[in-house]
Amino acid sequence: MNGIYWPRSGTDLQFQNTWLKIEHRLLGLQLGNLNVSDLDINVNGRGAEFSYTGISENKFNINAGIIEKTYNLFDPFHLNYSLRGYSTFATAAIAFNEKITTNHQFVYDTDSSQRSFIIKNGYTYNNRKNTFYNFDFGYGYTLSE
Repeated sequence: MNGIYWPRSGTDLQFQNTWLKIEHRLLGLQLGNLNVSDLDINVNGRGAEFSYTGISENKFNINAGIIEKTYNLFDPFHLNYSLRGYSTFATAAIAFNEKITTNHQFVYDTDSSQRSFIIKNGYTYNNRKNTFYNFDFGYGYTLSE
């Protein structure tokens, strides 16, 4: 927990960089402050992230989450409108064998002046000689208001 309170400054109690993460076998859930930096854009704020990691010959991983761009856990929650905006994301990766992996990504991001989304798919080939070939195909769109 990371809490800050200055009684003479007139600011409210601030809780930032604070989260609860629960993992059990294949499933995971993180609630609180999130910082997701492995997407094409960084998203951070308070929210929830779900993860699933498959254990089989063909590995399958998925992460999905939603973030309100408020960093204090105790700020009022506005379901229909946030001055700072919202982000939602989903990623998936599938390893078909030791040589071939695909990855997929979707990000929807809003703030007070714009809305945007990114869709990306990738393909990785490993020739087993410590050489990886990566191909990414993506599309993004931003609408300013």
